[in-house]
Amino acid sequence: MKYLFSLLIIFTLLSCSKDTTVNIRLKNVSSSTFESTTFKNENYGELAPGQLSEYKQFESSYRYASFSVVADGQTFDWNPIDYVGEDLLKSGDYTFELDVVQNGLSFVLVED
Repeated sequence: MKYLFSLLIIFTLLSCSKDTTVNIRLKNVSSSTFESTTFKNENYGELAPGQLSEYKQFESSYRYASFSVVADGQTFDWNPIDYVGEDLLKSGDYTFELDVVQNGLSFVLVED
């Protein structure tokens, strides 16, 4: 009986673990070259207009996070205040399309 109970506990614990590994890449949808681009403090480097970065793997992510873009000598940052009410992205590939508009940074998340 102890053996059966132990197996039940192990099975329950294993079934509760979720793989939330996500692959994130960035796309420059603006008309300016991004001299430097970061997401969650991970450097993606320079991105020309229309260019896609390589995917980088993260253990988890929300549908938004910290971004920093240097374009035309100006730094544009976007930092979330909190993630209250947000769910983690499911495991998969995602692209954040970044744009510089009216001296600010905008983004759209696309599931690939």
